[in-house]
Amino acid sequence: MTGDFLQDDIFDVIVIGAAVAGSRTAGIIAESGRSVLLIEENTNVGHPCKCTGLVSWRIKELLPTMPEKLFVNTVQEARFYSPKGRGLLLKSKKPVYVIDRPGLDKYLFDLAQEAGVQTKINEKFVSYEMKEDHVEVKTDRDTYRGKIIIGADGANSPVGKQAGLKYPETYLVGVQTTAKGKFDKVELWFGSEVSPKFFAWVVPENENVARIGLATDRNASKYYEKFLSDRVGDFVKPDVGGIIRFGLMDRTSDDRLMVVGDAACQVKPYSGGGIVMGLISSKVCAEAALKSLKHKEFGRKFLVDNYDKKWKAKIGGGIKRGLALNKILNSSDRSLDMMMSAGRIGSKLLGKMDMDLINYFA
Repeated sequence: MTGDFLQDDIFDVIVIGAAVAGSRTAGIIAESGRSVLLIEENTNVGHPCKCTGLVSWRIKELLPTMPEKLFVNTVQEARFYSPKGRGLLLKSKKPVYVIDRPGLDKYLFDLAQEAGVQTKINEKFVSYEMKEDHVEVKTDRDTYRGKIIIGADGANSPVGKQAGLKYPETYLVGVQTTAKGKFDKVELWFGSEVSPKFFAWVVPENENVARIGLATDRNASKYYEKFLSDRVGDFVKPDVGGIIRFGLMDRTSDDRLMVVGDAACQVKPYSGGGIVMGLISSKVCAEAALKSLKHKEFGRKFLVDNYDKKWKAKIGGGIKRGLALNKILNSSDRSLDMMMSAGRIGSKLLGKMDMDLINYFA
């Protein structure tokens, strides 16, 4: 159901992008009785998939009604491999879930529609133009009007770029496939010959099937093909891919505008995961939009105070600590080998670390 509306309607909010952050933000706003239009450029929500789907225990707190069928596997162990192949086993204090990522996108999209969000699918955002009392949003099919525009349109956000928001220059290209083999735990492989500037991963769906991929800043397909062939003895074309952009942005708001999720670099810098941080920030973004509409305050300062400052208070520290951890994990091969060799004592401490905010559980 897409909902019917008149062409001269002015929506309270127009959201661009129907992945996790976009659908969740749109749904929360609509639950409060506000009119929301959600625009998605792809024909099938959740496809193409751009995420491994490995999330922390927080997913069940943030989405308590998330269906059990979307939980594919539960893991609590990961083995880190140094450039020389030395392994360091980490056991997590709390469960980590492998989820059906396309299924999660579709679930949140359906929830948003149930809350009253009107949707446009297979329609691409082109540009927006600020008017005196609204934003005019142009797509490749039509023009819509809203009081606020929210960009949830990915790491290369056209909404954010048109707004002149300053994005970190650091980005990686990630590729992944689902392959058959023998798997018993999550594996993370480091080293300049495996995946420069990041790592390769093996995330089991079960004992015989795993999601295998890597991210790097150069020649991703070359490193991916070698790693996959080395790990499972075969090559399968990647079926998941995307850009990972990370760093703490100076500003994610402008007049009548906010960006959220990957479009706001609300991503863990050490792993590239953005589901949990995106869900946390979606709630803050929705609350800022509702407050803006209530008080009829749409200026940059109001949104920075009520959105930027508040989401950074919740996850900004985790992003900063994640950037520091990213530097450590992507130091020289020699340093990594030394750390892995000496890391068995520290592995107990790492096992108690909060994988989202990079601090320790109470």
